[in-house]
Amino acid sequence: MALPAFDFFMSPVLKALYDGNTYKTAEIRERVKGIVKLPDEDYSETIPSGQNKFDNRVGWAITYLRRGRLIESPQRGRCRITGYGKEVFDTHGMGLNKELLVEISEGAREFCETSHSKSTSSWGQGEGHTIQQQELESFMTPRERMESAMEELNDALSSELLDKIYDDKDWGFFERMVLKLLQAMGYGADANSLRVTGGSGDGGIDGEILQDKLGFDKIYVQAKHYSRDRTIGPETIRGFIGALSVNGGSKGVFITTSGFTKQAIETAEKSSNVKIILIDGRQLAELMIRYNVGVTVSETYVVKKIDSDFFEDE
Repeated sequence: MALPAFDFFMSPVLKALYDGNTYKTAEIRERVKGIVKLPDEDYSETIPSGQNKFDNRVGWAITYLRRGRLIESPQRGRCRITGYGKEVFDTHGMGLNKELLVEISEGAREFCETSHSKSTSSWGQGEGHTIQQQELESFMTPRERMESAMEELNDALSSELLDKIYDDKDWGFFERMVLKLLQAMGYGADANSLRVTGGSGDGGIDGEILQDKLGFDKIYVQAKHYSRDRTIGPETIRGFIGALSVNGGSKGVFITTSGFTKQAIETAEKSSNVKIILIDGRQLAELMIRYNVGVTVSETYVVKKIDSDFFEDE
C-alpha cells in the first residue's frame, strides 16, 4: 500500500506523546510505528532526494502540530504534548487531519496562510471571491508549482528556526548568533570586526561592527531574546537611540525574536540623527535561511532547459 499523507500521522504523533513525557524526534517516529503498524516495506520508501518518506511525513506532521500549539519543544530536538493537544486528541481521537487542524487552530491557520499567500497573491482575488489552492495549482506551470513548494518549505523551516531560537534560553548565544548573521550578510571589515559587548553595564548596546579597519564607521547592535507574544514599544527604541548618541554612533540595528509595535516602527523611521533598522523574529529567520546561518542544504534539485545555441546552424 502507498504511504499515507503526512496529516495521517498527526493523531498518531499526539497519541505517542499523550503520556506527557518528552521525546526525541527519533523516539516519536518509533512510537508512531507501533501505533499505525504499516507494512514493513512502507518504512523503506524514499522521496526523490533519497530521504526516508516516513521520516519526512512524520516530520511534517510534527511541524504542523507545533504551529498549531498542540505540541511544544521544552528542549532542543525534543517534543511533548500540550494541554490543548490533549484536549484535541480527546475530542477528535485518530480523526485529526490538516483541514481540521487549520479549522481549530489559529496558529496552524496562520502558518498555512503564510505558506500560500505569495503564490495566491500573484493571481489576484476579486472582492468576495477566494481562489482555492487546488484550483490555483491547476493553472500553475510546473516551475510555478515548484517555486510555490519551495516557499512552503522555507516557511516551515522559518517557523522551525524560530521555535529553536525561542526554546534556547542562552541569551549570550543569541547575541553571538546575531553577529554571525550580520557577518554573513557582508557587514564588518573582517572576521575580527564584529564584537559582542552585551552584559551588565552594556549601556543598551549588545554588539558593535567596525565597517573599516580603523573603526571610523561603526554599526551598533541591540539583540532582544523575547517570547513570541511580547512586542517592543517606542520607549525601547528611544532608549536604543539614546545609547547610540552616547556612543557617538549614527547607525544601529535592533534585532528581536518577537515583534515591534506600530509606534516603535514609527519612532525608528522618524529618528533624524541616527539610522535605525528593525528586524523582527520572522525577518530574522528569513535572513538566516537566505544567508545559511543555522541551516544547511538538505537536497539540491537541478532544473534543465534546452540549449538553443546547440541547435542553431553553425
